[in-house]
Amino acid sequence: MADPPASPAVPATPIPTQRNDLTQELIARAAWRQGVIASINVAATILAVRLILLLAVLGAFGLAWVATQNAQPMQLGAVALYLAGVILPLVWLSGRR
Repeated sequence: MADPPASPAVPATPIPTQRNDLTQELIARAAWRQGVIASINVAATILAVRLILLLAVLGAFGLAWVATQNAQPMQLGAVALYLAGVILPLVWLSGRR
């Protein structure tokens, strides 16, 4: 017995048949696009702040490593100034968002 003919593929989004349906479809697509772009903008902003903070913390670890290899009061003071002047304000700013 032969297989029945395959039915044509149904599109994921129904094809609008009237002008009003087309307008509603375009409005819905525009709203969806705006939502996606807004969420990407929020993610980019959060990641940019976190990346700056990550680089500053890595720099602090590197500076602390170098300062503790040959511990002298001036080098430890430089680490303390870096932490107080760069890391703490960045942490405070990233916590505000």
